[in-house]
Amino acid sequence: MAKAQNEAQAFASQETQLKQQLEDMSAELSLFKEVKGKLEMELATKERLLKRAMDSRKEYEMDAQASNWLRDKAKMSQQIEDLQRQLIDATDALEQRQTTSTDSRYREERKRFLEEIDSLQQ
Repeated sequence: MAKAQNEAQAFASQETQLKQQLEDMSAELSLFKEVKGKLEMELATKERLLKRAMDSRKEYEMDAQASNWLRDKAKMSQQIEDLQRQLIDATDALEQRQTTSTDSRYREERKRFLEEIDSLQQ
């Protein structure tokens, strides 16, 4: 009977120890869950900050690209104006040349006709 009492006491002692361990582990698990929750909130905050920073950078890059695009557009517009001016100048020069050429042809023809008329009259 003493043996049974000793075993019962050992069992009770072991049960108490196991209950204590279970309570300690439960408290530790609660602590880990709390820390995990805080870390998840921190991570979410940092992800939002990172997203904002990336959005800002993307916006900055788009502004820079837009600025480059506007600069390129201005250069191209200037080139177009220069080419239009050159085309107008070339067209004017061609018209002038044709007019001059036509005038000189007319004069040459007139001179030839006058010479023929002169030769016929003589």
